[in-house]
Amino acid sequence: AKANCFGTTVIMVAWWLTEAAKANCFGTTVIMVAWWLTEAAPLAVTALLPVVLLPLLGVASASVVSSAYFSDPILLFFGSFVMAAAVQSRGLHRRFALALLRRVGTEPRRLLLGFLTSTALLSMWLNNTATAAMMVPLSNAVLMQLK
Repeated sequence: AKANCFGTTVIMVAWWLTEAAKANCFGTTVIMVAWWLTEAAPLAVTALLPVVLLPLLGVASASVVSSAYFSDPILLFFGSFVMAAAVQSRGLHRRFALALLRRVGTEPRRLLLGFLTSTALLSMWLNNTATAAMMVPLSNAVLMQLK
C-alpha cells in the first residue's frame, strides 16, 4: 500500500510539474526547504528567497510576491520589533526600569501600577505584540534591580 501511495504521489507531482512556472515554483520550495533544514543560510535570507527567485523565474510578478511580504500590518510589526531591539541594544530598558522603580517604588501594588501604566502608554504608539516585546527586557531589568 505504501508503494502505491508513493508511486501515485510521484506521478501526480510529475504531471503537475509539466508547466515551467509550476516547476520553478516547486524548485524554489525545494531549495527553501533544504536551506531551512540545513541552515545553509540564515533563516531571514531563506524566508526572502521567493521575493527574489519567483520574479526572476517568471512564476509571478514582483508586485504580487512582494504584496505578501510587505503588507501594512507586517511592516508595522517589523518596525515595532526593530524599535524594541534598538531599545534593548542601547540599554534603554535598564534606564526605563530604574526610572520606573524610582517613581513607583518597590511595593508590589505600586510596581504593578507602574508596569500597567507604562504598558498602556507604549500601546498608544505600538501594536500590542511589540509592546510585549519591549516590556520583557524592561521587566527582566526590574527583576535584576530588585534582587
